[in-house]
Amino acid sequence: MSNSLSVTKFATAAQVRAWALENGLQVADGRGRIPFEVATAYNKSNSLKYRPGAAVATKEVKIKGVGSRKVSVRQARLVLAANGVSVGARGRLSDAQIEQAWKLGNKAKDAQEAPVASESE
Repeated sequence: MSNSLSVTKFATAAQVRAWALENGLQVADGRGRIPFEVATAYNKSNSLKYRPGAAVATKEVKIKGVGSRKVSVRQARLVLAANGVSVGARGRLSDAQIEQAWKLGNKAKDAQEAPVASESE
């Protein structure tokens, strides 16, 4: 898991829903897929574009000895699962779980970057 996140900004489904309702377009209340026609109309009239699945949920967590970090919840969930920590596919992760994922991800990253000792040493 990387501790840096991309800065590309996209509109969230909630923003598109609010815009659609303000403009008299029909969308589901709160959940579900945004219809293609609504997404297209939103993108034509707004500078902040909507791309399904592009808005990444992040959470800012204070990590002991490191400071405050913004972490992708999806990446945290994947790192925890890859390291045998039981997490569901959906739902909230606690600050402690996200901190654990960040540490596990950076430990794995450090191991990959560490120089390999030669056999002659």
